[in-house]
Amino acid sequence: MELNVRSTLIPTQAAARSMIGRGEGGAILNITSVRALLGINAGYSAYVAAKGAISALTRQWATEWAKYGIRANAMMPTFVDTPQVATLLADQAFKDHVAASAAAWEAEKIPYAHASFGLRNRIVRMPLLKGTVSMTMDGKQGCAKLMGRIKNPDLGSMRILHLPHSWNHCMGDHIIVFTVWPISAQETMVTTKWLVHKDAVEGVDYDVERMRQVWDATNDQDRRLAEENQRGINSTAYQPGPYSKTYEFGVVNFVDWYSERMLSNLGAEPAPYLKGVPVQG
Repeated sequence: MELNVRSTLIPTQAAARSMIGRGEGGAILNITSVRALLGINAGYSAYVAAKGAISALTRQWATEWAKYGIRANAMMPTFVDTPQVATLLADQAFKDHVAASAAAWEAEKIPYAHASFGLRNRIVRMPLLKGTVSMTMDGKQGCAKLMGRIKNPDLGSMRILHLPHSWNHCMGDHIIVFTVWPISAQETMVTTKWLVHKDAVEGVDYDVERMRQVWDATNDQDRRLAEENQRGINSTAYQPGPYSKTYEFGVVNFVDWYSERMLSNLGAEPAPYLKGVPVQG
């Protein structure tokens, strides 16, 4: 709390006093974490509480100081590419696990290499955590009957992406089909489907509630993040900034695709920076 909250509270209050005194308004940007909204593995209670406190303070300051023309916002990043985080995201044990999985798939002639088709379509097979064969709470098979003619349940997740609105996870025992559709500027329809072998029997080979647990929880977490972001965007003080080409390339690709399609359908000449952008669909 000393490191995160106090180090944010004191300089922010000092900056606000100066801005109010000058009478010219200003902008305050705090760094918190997505963990202010979502839990993490055991042992991070103080960290999560501190980040939650910064987020709550930022909302309070935005409300309290708006009359002075002061904008208060908070960035909520997830993992940032640093040497310390790199050891968490891709340590040697994980790299060995990926290599072993790839070798096993190669021996069984199971495709796994990443492939892209334009900006919108991508496919790749990635292993799940070691000892995990399916996206269930315990990592065990969600359906006793495997898909198609598959004999090996440990196939990781073959991810088929049709950006910007469809993600599909194909595992040995079932497939998850996930789509998002814009209804309006303030509303999105999310549809998730779970597909099993055509001969699988509900209540015998699989339990619907057990199979849904992981993605029901994931969708709820994503909903909360989207709603928090939308609240900020709805603010009259919100000012959009540039996208990060390193971490937000998917959003950049979507904006380019959307702009190109709109201009094309209107019969307009594409903007200079859009010329040559590969588009499919």
